[in-house]
Amino acid sequence: MIKKNQSNKVSAMKKYHDYMVRGTSVNEEVLCFALTSKDLVQEAMKAHNLSPIPAAALGRSLSGALLMAATLKGEKDTITLEFRGDGPLHSVVAQANSQGGVRGYTGNNYVDLPPNASMHLNVGGALGKGTLTVIKDLHMKEPYSSSIALHSGEIAEDIAYYYVESEQTMTGCGLGVLFEKDGTIKTAGGFLIQLLPNANEDTIKCLEESLSEIHNVTDVLLEEMTPEHLAEKVLGPLGFKKMGEKDISLFCTCSKEKSEKTLLTLGKDELLRLANEAPTTTTHCEFCEKDYVFTSNELTNLANKCSK
Repeated sequence: MIKKNQSNKVSAMKKYHDYMVRGTSVNEEVLCFALTSKDLVQEAMKAHNLSPIPAAALGRSLSGALLMAATLKGEKDTITLEFRGDGPLHSVVAQANSQGGVRGYTGNNYVDLPPNASMHLNVGGALGKGTLTVIKDLHMKEPYSSSIALHSGEIAEDIAYYYVESEQTMTGCGLGVLFEKDGTIKTAGGFLIQLLPNANEDTIKCLEESLSEIHNVTDVLLEEMTPEHLAEKVLGPLGFKKMGEKDISLFCTCSKEKSEKTLLTLGKDELLRLANEAPTTTTHCEFCEKDYVFTSNELTNLANKCSK
């Protein structure tokens, strides 16, 4: 990507890459996270062979999960978003960790619907009526789980409602995925803001005015393609005080060893039946589309490890 400066000389622009920033308003009354995720969403779209509507739904969910995971304190903490509805998309699942890694999948990789009333991709219609379940694994005895009814199915609005209804935290969220004419990702990203306990009425009013001027996250991202610019636009006159940044990327924790543990839960008889039925048995990871192949001998060895 290149541009011409005023002296008509050609100069290189900073190479685009996905990353997230965190910070507060200058008066330290609003917490703000923002990210760009163009490459990440493109990679996920290609890996799962998604049509535009599922790609938009998954892209928004991956970005949203990353923003929510950034609020977690532990290095190994994770958050999982499960959107489930009665529409043709069926579901969208995204799981992110506090280190900037994320993975996800959709219940239906090809959905084609007319545009919604705003003439945008109809993600809400694709999901339909259903629930958003948020699971936080903070490495305590049991993961924390909470569910709300979907308010729009458009992902960002549902995340904001989750915080208000389940955690009583005033939150704003904006997410977007924009496509090129050839079907590739032009830009993607989003923001998450939360009022801190010391926020006063003037700050809230100023924030509401700034947010009312942002009609589409992708329009803002196209201006400069940086999370910092998005955060500054969201906070407006309140200003953005950057406190840190991190790269984000797709990741998957699957492995053949984990697949073995899953197979062991089938029990000895079922493993022996599978070993006798075919020369190989394949397990599949929905998150990254990777397959793990087990031979009959491997299944027999696993069966011998079972007590029953």
